[in-house]
Amino acid sequence: MLRIKRYGVETLVAVILLIMIVGAVATILYLWLSQYTSISTSQLQTTAIVEDFQIDGYNYTYLANTPILTIYVHNTGITPIQLSIAYVAYYLNNSIVDKCINDTQWIRDVIIQPGEVQKVLIKNCNLKDQETYVIVVVTTRGTLRSFVFTYTS
Repeated sequence: MLRIKRYGVETLVAVILLIMIVGAVATILYLWLSQYTSISTSQLQTTAIVEDFQIDGYNYTYLANTPILTIYVHNTGITPIQLSIAYVAYYLNNSIVDKCINDTQWIRDVIIQPGEVQKVLIKNCNLKDQETYVIVVVTTRGTLRSFVFTYTS
């Protein structure tokens, strides 16, 4: 009696089963990764706090022979901001020549609510007539705003 071996059918079934298993694993992996990335981006969007503020202007006066620069900081965002530092820099040939810094201990206590305008004082800052200066205000979260002006007495 002749015996016929059928290797072809078993090999074909094995290849089909292997393709189905690989397809199922790939589908599960794709669904897991897509869910993971969507959760990550949604968490990132909810945890990102947008600070938005602007420097509305300045006022330079003398009080008891002490020059005082008053900076008006306006919170235009939807979250309260806490200031870290404010300074005025005098630039000459793209380098800082002189800088006046506010009392950083005092400014860290300043929290500006949305829509509110707060005064920031910088004392002992001698501005020269017809010179260009840059006011820089930075929050505790690192948001920075600058304001360029030319002082005229």
